[in-house]
Amino acid sequence: MQVERGFLKAHPEHSNCTLTADWDWHRLLKSLKRGGHMEKEIRRLVRREGFLIHAGCWDGTAKDFGRSNLPEVAALRRILRESAGDNWAGFQLYYAMNESEVRGSTGLDLVESMLAIFDEVTPAMNLCMQIEISASEDG
Repeated sequence: MQVERGFLKAHPEHSNCTLTADWDWHRLLKSLKRGGHMEKEIRRLVRREGFLIHAGCWDGTAKDFGRSNLPEVAALRRILRESAGDNWAGFQLYYAMNESEVRGSTGLDLVESMLAIFDEVTPAMNLCMQIEISASEDG
């Protein structure tokens, strides 16, 4: 799952990449509240399922979080809100497979893993997307 935030002010080279009211970014920030559904989903995915978070500016200052250092949602929201407006920013919630897992998998195993991961993040995605999507029939 990846939610991006464009520039806060018009960028001379990327004039169509300015954050506007209809971006998922606003719904993501609103969903990051204590006791909310997103907090429960993040805790489930990161603490129980081993997902990771990468949040902040894409200029190299974004922060990485996992089971051992997962912050409260208020801290995540603050990191995202304080991302420099003249840089692209974002929030990634993902499951990382290591090289040996990938090499030891068939193509079908990898596709099935990706679909299972997608099913796992769908509830979190639906909390910040304009249009709700459904998990797979099997999920």
